[in-house]
Amino acid sequence: MRLDWYDREILTFVLDRTPRSEPPNEESFSRFGIAPHRVMRRFDAVVDVFTTHQFALEESDLNLVQRAAEFHQRV
Repeated sequence: MRLDWYDREILTFVLDRTPRSEPPNEESFSRFGIAPHRVMRRFDAVVDVFTTHQFALEESDLNLVQRAAEFHQRV
């Protein structure tokens, strides 16, 4: 399984935010076509899938998922 561009962008987008802050509504819609709470749900789902199932990922994607998992624990 691979991390696709959409999920990679969501992880990066959320990681660029301060923990406990919801992404801006306009930016969430313009970049992903979904509301901020759905961006955060997608972030949580991606982190959950890739950390609980231990899929083989390219090193850059693995680093991104690990950073996202650490961020997720702080929130």
